[in-house]
Formats: sequence, structure tokens, C-alpha cells
Amino acid sequence: MAPLVLIVSPRDDSHAEVVAHVLEREFNSRTLFWDSTAFPLEELLTYFADERGSGATLTTVDGTFDLRHVDAIWWRRPFPPELPQMDPALRDFCEREAMMLFRGALLSSGVRVVNNPDRQSRANQKPLQLSEAWKVGLRIPRTLMTNDPRAARTFVKEFSTRCIHKPFNQVDFGVLHTRRCEDSDLADLESLLLAPIILQEEVPGLDLRVNVFGDRVFAAAATVRAEAKLDWREDHTVEWYPYDLDGETSARCIALVRKLGLDYGCIDLKAPEGELPCFLEINPAGQFLFIEIHTGQALVDSLCRILVN
Repeated sequence: MAPLVLIVSPRDDSHAEVVAHVLEREFNSRTLFWDSTAFPLEELLTYFADERGSGATLTTVDGTFDLRHVDAIWWRRPFPPELPQMDPALRDFCEREAMMLFRGALLSSGVRVVNNPDRQSRANQKPLQLSEAWKVGLRIPRTLMTNDPRAARTFVKEFSTRCIHKPFNQVDFGVLHTRRCEDSDLADLESLLLAPIILQEEVPGLDLRVNVFGDRVFAAAATVRAEAKLDWREDHTVEWYPYDLDGETSARCIALVRKLGLDYGCIDLKAPEGELPCFLEINPAGQFLFIEIHTGQALVDSLCRILVN
């Protein structure tokens, strides 16, 4: 029987749709979508265990499936449950209970989960990313992550106009872009007592996106307008082209993904002219389809090979 890949994602996610299509067409695999927002109100999950063993069944609009018959799971884009209006404390309890069963049943199934959600959550920690990148030999920029206004002020003054700031996470109401530190920021540092910040020395050079799938490395460079040099996401006309990444940096990117316990990851680097690239961050579940559209690099194929192998 053809292998079955469970994709944890809404059906309208473009990455999930394309990967499912390629898995079915090129790898003779079956795919099953599970939109976690429908659990527990609309879809059912049951875990069972006794002296003979354990297992779990999942009931969706497509039928009931035994997770022991699933060959791989892609942890693409899980969302919290969509629950009705209720007391916030009760809602939080229900959500945590649902996610506890949800994640636990998948992890206990014995099926390979790409990327493992526990390792992915760990790899999302920005201080850990920089520490591990440095340990595998990647260049890293001078960085300060703090809620201490005095420490932040000292760091910003040291780098003068060559200091940038960015958040740890994005927000639901928009996109927080990377910005250069201005005098007005120094006057408002007391707000760090509410939310810490990431401060870094500004690294000039090309924006690189390095997609690592197992031991396969695909590097692309961005052509961006001058006003988007700090954050290419601000340039809606940005174009990407294949980039010949040096072997030393490629090997270190592979080592970083492995050290973080990931099957794949999307790494952002800056490449100053005449120097080795500098690590900025890694997104364990980053977008990569737009890079394949621009460059023709075999990114979807590489992910599918991880799932079916």
C-alpha cells in the first residue's frame, strides 16, 4: 500500500497544498490533512493504552484513521482550537487540555514527525539559536537581548547609527519589521520593562535565505530596494536568485539544523562583500515556496524526500 503522510495544517495553506500534490504525483503517497482548529469541537482524537500496547485514532471529515498506519507526519502549521465564547480561564484550560492530547498522541504514535514539535519549539528560542550557531562555527553579530533600559542604552550608544532592533515574535495585528535605532528610541527605553527587545549591530551585505533539508543546502540571495535593506520583507517587489554559498558555511548550516534536532530549517544570513556570511536567525518552520518559485530550486521535492524516506 502507498505510504500515508499526515499533514497537520489547514487545507488552504499553499505550502501544504503543493507538498501534498507532489507527494501524490511524484512519490505515489497518500496524504491526509488535519486542521487542528477543528479539534476538539468537530474532529475526534482517541488515545488508548493497555498491557498489549497503545495507539490512537483520528476521526475527520475524511473518515477514521489509525495513526499506527501513518508513515510520516508533517507538523506544518498547527493552530490552537477554535472554541466558543466562554470564561477566559475556562477557555485556557480547554485549549491546554486539547493540545496536550493532540501533541501527545502524535508524539506517542512512533511515527516520525517533521519537525518534531518539541524540538521545533526549543529551536525557536532566539538566544539558543545564536549560541548554537556560534558553537558550530557560524559568524554571529554582536547582540544584546534585554529588558534593562541602561544596558540597552549603553549598547545602542556603542554602535551609534549601526544598531538595529527587532522583536522576539510577531504580533497578530501586523508585522513588526527590523528597524535602525534612532534617538527617539533611546527616549523610550523604559518600555523595555514591559517587553524585552533584541538589539544587534547592523551587518551590511546581501540578504541570504538558506534552506536546509537534511544534508541538502539551497542558498538564495535577494535583490531589494535600498529602503528595505534592513528587512527584505518590506519590499514587495523583492526578487530571489540562486546563490553559490561557500562549502564551509553550508556545512555549518547543516550542523546547526542537526544540533537543534530539526529535519529542516530556513536560515537567514547576511553576506558582506569579501567576508563569510553572518548568521541572523533560523526559522524552524519557515516559508520556502516563494524561494522555489523565484529560483527553481528543488525545495518541495527535498521536503517530500524527508517525509517518504
